[in-house]
Amino acid sequence: MNTIGNYFRTLGILHAALCSGAGVCILMLRFMGKDHTPGDDAQIFLIVGGAIAVANVIMSRVLLFKIVSPAQQQSDLGTKLALFRSGFVVQMALLESVVIINIILWFIAANTYNLGIALVALFLMIYRRPARTFVRDMIFNPNEDGKIIFNDDVEY
Repeated sequence: MNTIGNYFRTLGILHAALCSGAGVCILMLRFMGKDHTPGDDAQIFLIVGGAIAVANVIMSRVLLFKIVSPAQQQSDLGTKLALFRSGFVVQMALLESVVIINIILWFIAANTYNLGIALVALFLMIYRRPARTFVRDMIFNPNEDGKIIFNDDVEY
């Protein structure tokens, strides 16, 4: 049975799984490489990691809005929610790639800034959880009644 309550529970579980997976990667590689000393080529890894981070953070937001914006023209609630889920997964995947790439670059070069970039990206992943008010603002146009999103028992 597809209800809005189940949809948000599933989205919350997906969000928690992606964030905890990225967090485990950070912790695992951090403690595996704690005796590293920065090498001479650490600066290039910082530049590459920072450029990837900036590009992916911007693209994660742009793609979320690009994927979800057609939902405002749809009338079916199931289609609207499916579009939001797709955009949300793409956004989280791009942010998780920032975490994984920068933690690997930190493991290779031992540049603490790469570790910091990975932690900031993890914070962004945690911060961008799927709140109902955000979903309502994204998938409903101003002429529609978006209050239905707060009723857990509504089927779609």
